[in-house]
Amino acid sequence: MKTGSKILLGVSGAVLLVAGSVAGTLAFLTDDDTVTNTFTIGKVDISLTETAVKPDGTPDEGAERVKENEYRLVPGVTYTKDPILAIEPDSESAYIRMIVRVQNWEAAKAAFGSLEEIVNLDTANWTAVQLEEDGLDGNTKIYEYRYKESPIANATNEAIELPALFTELTVPGDLTSEELGALYTGDEKTDFRITVEGHAIQSTGFASADAAWTAFDNQENPTEATTATE
Repeated sequence: MKTGSKILLGVSGAVLLVAGSVAGTLAFLTDDDTVTNTFTIGKVDISLTETAVKPDGTPDEGAERVKENEYRLVPGVTYTKDPILAIEPDSESAYIRMIVRVQNWEAAKAAFGSLEEIVNLDTANWTAVQLEEDGLDGNTKIYEYRYKESPIANATNEAIELPALFTELTVPGDLTSEELGALYTGDEKTDFRITVEGHAIQSTGFASADAAWTAFDNQENPTEATTATE
């Protein structure tokens, strides 16, 4: 009986020793993964230029496009004036419009009539919207033209030029010296002047172009406007 007890204890001790050896070399099955979010800032980027011209309105050959020109008006003469808005590379989807302001409107209206009679508007690509009778000074006519294919984005590496709002400005041949003289007051703030502004605003987040432009106009300092001035 005593001998049997010793054998049983010896076997038990051997089993415990094996179990301890397995536990010391056990490898757990594991895995891991990571999701990394990279954020960049979207942009709406436009530029507005027109052909550089000489005072007589003829193109200055070889010159780069400019943001301002000076014209010497003569009855019966047609001048090159072609405001072209470009969507710069990597620009987000945006609504596009141009605002045209005719300064010293009463004299301009007497001399030329409406803007449609002064310039050859591209109505195939631009739509007139919400025409205003006067500006803040009471003597500036304001026109709004929206690009018909808005919204538009540019995911390419090159600028996309939109069709010019117009390409020419014509002074009527029957304009009198009195009518022509009335265009100039001696003050650049009240002289006859045509200013074209290009505007762009993101389309994402707005239910319509009207909603987007209302938000744009409500901003005190719109940052996506550029200007080409005569």
